[in-house]
Amino acid sequence: MYDSENLKVADYLDRWLDAIRDTLRERTWRRHEEITRLHLKPTIGSARLDKLNALQVQTLYRSKLGSGLSACTVRIIHTTLYKALKQAVRWSLVPRNVCDAVNSPRVPKSEIRPLDTQQVRRLLSEPNITVDRVS
Repeated sequence: MYDSENLKVADYLDRWLDAIRDTLRERTWRRHEEITRLHLKPTIGSARLDKLNALQVQTLYRSKLGSGLSACTVRIIHTTLYKALKQAVRWSLVPRNVCDAVNSPRVPKSEIRPLDTQQVRRLLSEPNITVDRVS
């Protein structure tokens, strides 16, 4: 039996953040709190936790990408929401994690381009840069 007590997503996220505070490094917790405050609560926070669906989450990601956020940032939003909902499943508040049915954005891999000869010469001629030479 699942009982989310008509809990709103925003209220659940506050409880989740409070519950995990002492289980994570401070920096990690602050990042989850920031993502929750800036991105999740304003967009899906008013939805009932037990009524949140994959389409709402997918629309959130599309909206964030459309507003100019990078795929990497939207992926972090996905990770935070996924972790929060995974805990909601463990706490028997919802039967499944709707993030399992959502496609998170792919982060494009960028190819590393080595410096050309001219760039290497300019780098090595900089007075404030020291380079250890291996003999």
